[in-house]
Amino acid sequence: MTTDKTIAALTIPEQIWLWLRLNMVEIAGAFAVLVIGLLLAGILSGWVARALNRSDRIDPTVANFLSNLVKYALWALVLVTVLAQFGVETTSILAALGGMALAVGLALQGTLSNVASGVMILVQKPFKIGESINAGSISGTVQQIGLFTTELKQF
Repeated sequence: MTTDKTIAALTIPEQIWLWLRLNMVEIAGAFAVLVIGLLLAGILSGWVARALNRSDRIDPTVANFLSNLVKYALWALVLVTVLAQFGVETTSILAALGGMALAVGLALQGTLSNVASGVMILVQKPFKIGESINAGSISGTVQQIGLFTTELKQF
């Protein structure tokens, strides 16, 4: 094995080449995990989307939202796994991601409340597109139901 003095005597391209030769197995393994993981994430999110879209009880907007949620969660898992393959300490990364998620959740508390309300409307279906409803002092016909907004056409 080479010593620190002999490595320091090498030029930068030679050091990179030495590092690549010594870590070729880890790089190949991490690349394989990345490719296979991203393919599986796409396949699994597609399965979730098809399964949810087959159901008449679940709105297509909710099905798309949940399938994207599955895809991005699996992408995060693949990324952490690839970093662990290189020997990176992933517990600190996961703690930082959790802290960032908490901060974003608190910052977007009102918006996330609206998204949760939109999901509840889409799942429970208290009204449908084309129905006439009264919402407080506003009366109208439901034109569109989304995650963030429900569009009414007033009489």
